[in-house]
Amino acid sequence: MTSLTQDAWANDSAGRQQGVSANQEAIFFHPDGALLNMVHSLDDPVREIAIKFHESGPVLKGHGAGTPRGSQIQFGDVTLPNIFLNADMCEGDVYAAVTWDTVRAVLTRPKLFSSKCFVPSLGRQGPTINIMDPPEHTKFRMVAQPRFMPAYLKKYNTEIIRPSIARRFAELKKKGRADLVRDLTPHMAFEINGTIIGFDPADVPFFATCKKMSYSHDPDAVAKATIAQNDFTRKMIEKRKAEPKDDLISFMIAQEVDGAPVPDINLLGLVNVIMSGGVDTIFKQSGNIVSLLLDHPDELEKLRADRSLIPAFVEESLRYEGVATNFPRQATEDTELGGVTIPKGSIVFGMLFAADRDPSRWENPHVLDAARPPKPNLGFSAGPHSCLGAPIARLVLPCFVEHLIDDLPNLRWDPDQSHPGITGWMQRMVTSLPVIWDARED
Repeated sequence: MTSLTQDAWANDSAGRQQGVSANQEAIFFHPDGALLNMVHSLDDPVREIAIKFHESGPVLKGHGAGTPRGSQIQFGDVTLPNIFLNADMCEGDVYAAVTWDTVRAVLTRPKLFSSKCFVPSLGRQGPTINIMDPPEHTKFRMVAQPRFMPAYLKKYNTEIIRPSIARRFAELKKKGRADLVRDLTPHMAFEINGTIIGFDPADVPFFATCKKMSYSHDPDAVAKATIAQNDFTRKMIEKRKAEPKDDLISFMIAQEVDGAPVPDINLLGLVNVIMSGGVDTIFKQSGNIVSLLLDHPDELEKLRADRSLIPAFVEESLRYEGVATNFPRQATEDTELGGVTIPKGSIVFGMLFAADRDPSRWENPHVLDAARPPKPNLGFSAGPHSCLGAPIARLVLPCFVEHLIDDLPNLRWDPDQSHPGITGWMQRMVTSLPVIWDARED
């Protein structure tokens, strides 16, 4: 079976296997540092930029341009780094959907707003579902989707998620002081996702190292990490073909697409994107949750007093400070969105962070409040590309918060250490969480 995505991959397979060129890597991974500094210089960039956007919305026309180290997108006086797309995709006019209704329209209408704009950049991982549109996307997503249904989720929760989190906290709670990014959140995320997918726990550090290298400022290191990760994943697939187990890799190998076995190149893409996406979601959002709770002690007290609010707080954290800020799409035809004409081929950024702070949808949208009336948010996106692993994250994160309260009593910032807060732009996260608590022996 062939497809546009597979053909695009095959026609550039040599280049992809060596990683994209140094120039492309610089464009893709390393936006102009001054742009990120501009974002970081704001006291609360999500709030301040969302307010500016809503004053001009619901759809903004902007401009993309190259810089010596990458490319940028500009809407009025707001300039942001272009991170996920190659620079040439954003030259000239670009658009931003900023309200709940317009962002939802972009994310839920793939025939009109395509994900194939990711092919030149994210395509280095193989023909992943991230760069596909329905019906191709649907076929390959369904290779993994059954393993994220309720029957399996219950099993994951009792056999993997809760035991893993309990074990991690048991190792930590006696210490009384830690950097939770160094000592907890990434390890928890890799262990849980790796076990579900089928990685041996001893192999997880290697995969984690590859992922860390993939964000390096050295294009050669990025290329080497990509090759190493792909080689490792291929070996895992071959190993499971010979010795199937009760894990996601073995399950996907046994599936068919259009009556034929799933091509190895698609299995490679699926394993890589599920592992990477699942780790990003759990690792980064769990860190954001800690930061939010410590910076909003009244919310932490609410959860201590009423544990039933914990799932609601997790959802509120996704709305208020989710990991992903935006997803770009490419218009497949001339269209109109929010009263603005969008020419065919234009890049439209669905600004998730702005949609989740839309004052027409939420009262006091810039206030963190676990007790606010529940409404769906876009923390896990929407439409066909909504996060495949969201049901797992919604099991992991509340359990994580329970252990924060029970195992790390009187949790607070370490007064002897500085903490950066939630940073980044395309993905919002904390880079360190220096905390102390009242150590306990059980």
